[in-house]
Amino acid sequence: MVDAFRLTERSVSYKEAENNIYSASFPLQILASGILIPFTEEIIFRGLGFAALREKLPFWLSAALSAALFGLYHGNLPQGVYAFLIGMAVAWLYEISGTLLAPYLFHVSANLLSLSIMNTGRLNTLIRADRKPVLAAVSAAVSVICAIRIYQKNNLKEDIL
Repeated sequence: MVDAFRLTERSVSYKEAENNIYSASFPLQILASGILIPFTEEIIFRGLGFAALREKLPFWLSAALSAALFGLYHGNLPQGVYAFLIGMAVAWLYEISGTLLAPYLFHVSANLLSLSIMNTGRLNTLIRADRKPVLAAVSAAVSVICAIRIYQKNNLKEDIL
């Protein structure tokens, strides 16, 4: 997924991170990168960082600052760009849901999708370079639909109260 921006070939630090992540067994990758790391990152970057910024700043500025820190934290340009975009999306999910569960689940699904694509040769043949924009558009559309549903459910609960 990170390679959609064609930055991975130019980044030595990305290649090192990629080697560290994907050299572990697939079950360990799922446990660490798929479940535990998103949990920790959501607590730090949304639960502490975004929430603290949001108390003092407008949403978009808080989201952009926390997403930028999240991107920098990843330590290389390809993951940094991807993390910034994910950071913006999960900040919005946190804002509209009022809970860390929504951003955590989104983050987990993004990481598990990435792990699955990188570890499954069959998925790699399905997702050729010419299909990546279509996959990205479908993924974005599904994410937007899910976010709208969360927003609607959240507002419905407020109307009932």
